[in-house]
Amino acid sequence: MRSLFITLGVGSLMASLYFLVRKRKVEFFNNVMCDTEACLNFDTQEKVDDYIKKSRQRGAIDTKGLDDTGSLQLLFKKPHGFRVNEEVVIEQYKDAKYKQYNGATVIVRVNNPYVITVNKARRGDSPVNGGIVTGQSVLNRYC
Repeated sequence: MRSLFITLGVGSLMASLYFLVRKRKVEFFNNVMCDTEACLNFDTQEKVDDYIKKSRQRGAIDTKGLDDTGSLQLLFKKPHGFRVNEEVVIEQYKDAKYKQYNGATVIVRVNNPYVITVNKARRGDSPVNGGIVTGQSVLNRYC
């Protein structure tokens, strides 16, 4: 019985350490052009899902009524959990039009739980193209 508790304890400790040191990976749907007010429209999961559905039907982003801020802004499928000044790495899916978006960057604004602005210049219109943003581990984030 004692060895069972020791085994469970060691296993729990190892699992906890894994979650503390692994980097977070969050999928984004696309980059968007919007000023702060327009980005606030993506404030619920329902609105994000609706935007994603309509964008997939059209095959491109709907930029009507959105202003180009000059900075790259990413729209996530689910709440991202990132913070201002957090260092992240962007990895777009293959065939991305602007490869310059890939690589290390810093979050300069958290527009809302679904949109972030990073310190990379937005290059222009492109077909819908998502990817993965890799953030800091929990340990790095809070220590």
